[in-house]
Amino acid sequence: MIVNNISFCAQNLRKKPKQPNKNKTNNPAQPTVKRYNRTKQKRAEGCICTILAIVDTVLATCGLVNYATRQEPINTDDTWSPSSSIHGSAPENIEPDLGITFDDPTTQNEDIESADLGFEINLSPEQKYSLEKFVQNWEENSNRYFDMEEQTGVPAELIAAIHWRESNGNFGTYLHNGAKLGKPIQTFLGERTYYTWEESAKDALSNYAQPKKIVIGDIETYYAFAERYNGMGYSKYHNMYSPYVWSGTNLYTSGKYVADGKFDPNAIDEQVGVAVLLNEIMS
Repeated sequence: MIVNNISFCAQNLRKKPKQPNKNKTNNPAQPTVKRYNRTKQKRAEGCICTILAIVDTVLATCGLVNYATRQEPINTDDTWSPSSSIHGSAPENIEPDLGITFDDPTTQNEDIESADLGFEINLSPEQKYSLEKFVQNWEENSNRYFDMEEQTGVPAELIAAIHWRESNGNFGTYLHNGAKLGKPIQTFLGERTYYTWEESAKDALSNYAQPKKIVIGDIETYYAFAERYNGMGYSKYHNMYSPYVWSGTNLYTSGKYVADGKFDPNAIDEQVGVAVLLNEIMS
C-alpha cells in the first residue's frame, strides 16, 4: 500500500503539457503547439526533484517501474525598429484577414520546407543569425517573460517574440516601440513615461491589442495579436500579410511601412517575423 501511494504521488508530481485544440481545422499556417509548461511550484523544484529521485529508487527496487517504457517528467525550465508599433502605421484594432489568397512569392534565399507548419521558412544568413540570438535571449530571460505572462495573460513566447521585433530583446527599452526607457513616448492613450521594462511591457500588452482574444495553445490568436500590436495597415490597406508576423516565410516578399503612415511597396522587412520566432521556441 505504501509503495502504491508513493507511485500515485510520483505520477501526480509530473505535470502534463498543455495540449493544442484538437477540434480546430487543419490550417496550413498553423503549427502544432508544444508550449512550455511552467508550474507554480518552480521555487520548490530542487525539493521536488529530490523526492522524485527517492520515489524512482523505491519503485525500481520493488520492480514497479519499467525504465524502457516509462515516460520521463516534463522539463519545466524552459534597436528600435524603424516603424513603431503601439503608435505605428495603421493601428486600427480589427481582426486581420488571414484567409486572403496570395500568389506564391519567389525568393533567392534558402527554402526550408516545414511539414509541421504548412508554410516555408525563407531566411537570409542575417536572419538565421538573428534567430539564433533570439533563442539565446529566450533561454536566458524566459523567467521574465513568464512573469509578465502572469500579469497580462499574454503567452511568454509571444512576449519574447514581440520584444525581439521591437528592440532585439533589449530590456532597457519600451516594449511599445523600442525607444529608450525614461523618456516620454506618445501612445493612443496619451503620453507615457516608464523607467523599467516590466512597467512598460504591462502597459503595452494590456491596453492596446486586445489580449483577451488570445487563446493559449491557439497559434492563430498569437499571430492576430501580434498584427494588432503592430498595426492593421498591411491587411486593411494593402491586402497583404504583415511582415511583422510573416517576414522570413514564403507568405511575404516585399512592402513595408518605413515610417508612421508611410508605406513603401519596394521596401523589404529584414527582421525575422513573429511566426518564425514562435516556431523556433514552440515546436
